[in-house]
Amino acid sequence: MIQYDLSGTSTRAQTEAHGLTHKKLLPSHKMLAASLLLVMLLTAACQPVPRDPGSRVREAAQGFVDQVGSDPSSCARDFRVIEPNLTRTPQQMDFNAGYYQGIMQNTGDVSFVVKGQFPNSILLSWVIYDANGQIYSAVNDQELTPDVGNVNPFLPGVDVLAANRSYTAFFMPEGAVAPEGIAASNVLTLPPVSTSDRIYITMRSYWSQPGYPRVGGPTPTIQAVSAADPTQPATCPGLGLDEDLFPLAPFTIPTPESGRILFFRPPNHIIPMADGTKTAEPNGCTGYGMAQLSDTDLNVIKLHKVPVFPDNQNLTESSVWSNDFEVRYVGLEANGASLLGPRSDIAMNDLKQQADGSALLVTIPRPSDLSAKERLALLEKARANNWNIMPSAGEGAQVAPFLTYRNKLADASFPYSITAIPCFGSDLGEWSEATIDYASSPENMGEYYIDGVICTIDEVLDDSCVQQLANE
Repeated sequence: MIQYDLSGTSTRAQTEAHGLTHKKLLPSHKMLAASLLLVMLLTAACQPVPRDPGSRVREAAQGFVDQVGSDPSSCARDFRVIEPNLTRTPQQMDFNAGYYQGIMQNTGDVSFVVKGQFPNSILLSWVIYDANGQIYSAVNDQELTPDVGNVNPFLPGVDVLAANRSYTAFFMPEGAVAPEGIAASNVLTLPPVSTSDRIYITMRSYWSQPGYPRVGGPTPTIQAVSAADPTQPATCPGLGLDEDLFPLAPFTIPTPESGRILFFRPPNHIIPMADGTKTAEPNGCTGYGMAQLSDTDLNVIKLHKVPVFPDNQNLTESSVWSNDFEVRYVGLEANGASLLGPRSDIAMNDLKQQADGSALLVTIPRPSDLSAKERLALLEKARANNWNIMPSAGEGAQVAPFLTYRNKLADASFPYSITAIPCFGSDLGEWSEATIDYASSPENMGEYYIDGVICTIDEVLDDSCVQQLANE
């Protein structure tokens, strides 16, 4: 029998305030545990650590061993931590995020108990995807109720660095029984077996505090229980970690005007595993902005006004959460057929801004025809003008290079997030044929709109390129 302890007592490694710039199953479970334990220890050793890293690593390692052991109800062996350092489309994971992800057979008679800690990061979300990688149910940090005796550090006025930060969530089939004591806000529903033979469960944590891994702290425990009687354990229906099980869908970004870089919201059905806060509508769109880039010339993009975001890089022991922001997370990432690393992603405190609150970004395709002299001149120009600069993808046989603009969890009072861009859904035709009316513009995003132009090196150096991006 499973006893639900919702007292949630926990420990937290104390972090120092940093003055940063604004910125299929193996045959043997023992072999699997040993291999993953080694990876965990090596990964932890490469991460920035707070004052007492040893205790955190030992605690995480021991927790993993305790979970896997011989307990068939533990789903630890079927989940993985993903903190990407390289990306190539179709993978489009954010370099500033940590993911905890697993694939489960959808049996209809199993529920899942999740016990975790609110991460030391800027946001937390849990998403349940159906067999097509579409959002079926989701919850974010401010919607979660903490365990008894604990606090939710994402709520206004709460100590951001609080040690007592545990929560319990429950994922169950429609009509199943939820355990007593778990708040309704913490319960997510699984897709019906009739439409989804498998489900994808993903936790996301973005922009962690200094000294913490990108998942924001220790990974949660996930246990399978009987859907009819959640006090009884069940065998975890994990499908392993085979990449081929993830749904993929090719897409072409609209380019209605030659030479311009225009940002559109991709429809839900062509972007599996997209982040979100509610069920994906069949004719709806994601919360991303995507624009096709040149694979030969320079791409100059202007975010005409950067939304206000919270700063979690300079916290003190007296810091409390405040909703005094417009969006929770802001980031720009280059994607495409080329293998790209963290330098192809700029976000949050690292995003250089102009005096008027805008931000300029120049991307250089890889490979580039720029000479060493031209490249040096461009870097000096960018440095002198406080521009952001990053590599972008080159030519691809099946996918053109593109830029992804993210702003997440916009405040309810902020009307100019990416979701203000009109949606060209599947009911309107092929997304690649969308007109400029469906692109980011002052008409739909106000002064927070984003666009760009494709330019030669000479046009960038003589400022004629940037002049084309004057505020409309």
